[in-house]
Amino acid sequence: MPEQRSPNELEHFTRLAAEHLRDRLGPEAEEISVERAEKVTWRSGALGCPEPDMMYTQALVPGYRIVLGAGKQHYHYHGAEGHAPFPCPQERAESPLERDQSEM
Repeated sequence: MPEQRSPNELEHFTRLAAEHLRDRLGPEAEEISVERAEKVTWRSGALGCPEPDMMYTQALVPGYRIVLGAGKQHYHYHGAEGHAPFPCPQERAESPLERDQSEM
């Protein structure tokens, strides 16, 4: 089910991703910074994070990409428009087809 949309969906989802990462890293987590948060168009239903041996719809999907930093590590979160972000391991993270230059 889609997330409730806020006035600025990208900011809302960036906060959700940062909260998720903070929970993941635990109390000793270093400060989390937003390295990138942008609206993008994904090449397929994999949303730029394909899993091995999976099939995905081959359609353009509007969404977003968030990259957070903690210490020297980067953490990727991807999502489709109207849906909460999910973590994407860096080794699986793909570039989007295009991005909206007007965003963060």
